[in-house]
Amino acid sequence: MSKTGAGPSVIAFAGHMLDAPGRLKPRFPAEAIPAVASAIERYLDEAGAIAAVSSLASGADILFAEAFCGRGLPLHVVLPIGVEEFVEESVEHEADVTRADRTGADRTGADRTGAKGSWVERFHRVRDAAASCQVYGGKYLQGTGTPFHMATLLIDGWARHFAAECKSEQRSLAVWDGRPGDGFGGTASFVGHAVMQGRPTMCISPKDGSYFEPGVDAIRAAAKHSWARVDVGEQQMEHRLCAVLFADAKGFSLLTEPQVPVFISAVLGAVRRAVAKSGPPPRVLNTWGDGLFAVLDDLGQAARLGELLIEESAKLHCGELGLTQSIVFRVGLHAGPCFTGLDPVTGRSNAYGADISLAARIEPVTVPGKVYCSGSFVGLALATSSANIVFNSLGKVPLAKGAGEIELWELIKSG
Repeated sequence: MSKTGAGPSVIAFAGHMLDAPGRLKPRFPAEAIPAVASAIERYLDEAGAIAAVSSLASGADILFAEAFCGRGLPLHVVLPIGVEEFVEESVEHEADVTRADRTGADRTGADRTGAKGSWVERFHRVRDAAASCQVYGGKYLQGTGTPFHMATLLIDGWARHFAAECKSEQRSLAVWDGRPGDGFGGTASFVGHAVMQGRPTMCISPKDGSYFEPGVDAIRAAAKHSWARVDVGEQQMEHRLCAVLFADAKGFSLLTEPQVPVFISAVLGAVRRAVAKSGPPPRVLNTWGDGLFAVLDDLGQAARLGELLIEESAKLHCGELGLTQSIVFRVGLHAGPCFTGLDPVTGRSNAYGADISLAARIEPVTVPGKVYCSGSFVGLALATSSANIVFNSLGKVPLAKGAGEIELWELIKSG
């Protein structure tokens, strides 16, 4: 293994699940557990790790989490779907190391690293020991890897956040076989993203625990899988990650009828300029009254559009225009899985999903003149944008219409 450097670092981690019995092409066989666990320990000995971000699937994730928490270091856990769904999908499976006849574990439930209990028991134990656990979704839509790809990006994004917070270096570590994954959002996606973003990255072979540094082949391997297409009535829609923006103008409801044409010309003109300056046309763009709804692929562009809406509206001299009320925008930003395609009623591009509804609950609680963002927007923006985006946590904030409370962040600058 090449030297990881003496300075403090925050580790972003992802790795393969243990092979299920009868897997046609072995990837992470049970007999490799001791070698992989030992390689993780050696890496941590040299990395100067002070914190880490990982998910908790059975196999490499849990081996890493146990090693990290065992050192008394803070582990931040990312789960792409609800806990019960995640356990069923990614933890509780036929390759459980407590089944001695298939893995060589003894009858007490110890695997060859000495860890006790089933993968499910170990999942709950390390989740309880983690410094934090963020659950980003609910029910899993079978046949799409979008939430799992979201998790790989969030692991990277939050590692970037914690590294900046601690003034340390971010490093990526993966237990990867060097080949395209079984589907979208797996370890290959994580490694390909890390290489593409220029993160210092080390891989551990799940066959023998040897180290290797991934190159551009990792990007090609990650590109084998992409967003799922889902049959919806007579058409197909793409299930993908999107940034969602809702904005409205404080003061609009107090305008008189003669002032509405001025609003349309001047204020919506400012909105048009903001959209044009932000970059390519959004995937979805719609207005109603003083409201704006936009769906974008690029989270950095979404953050910039939010800022531009505030800036362009601030340039308006409302009194000179004949508007008795000052017009100030407030903007809510969120990101998550969406169904995108043609609206069956209008025939125009549109987006649907639970995360669209969540985004709509952020804007009403935003202070006029500000841009508020969800945690998933923050993590995904930090992972995918090269710009120096800065956010400030506002803590837990109740959402509109009794939609519960989530941690919100204020966008300080988009780059």
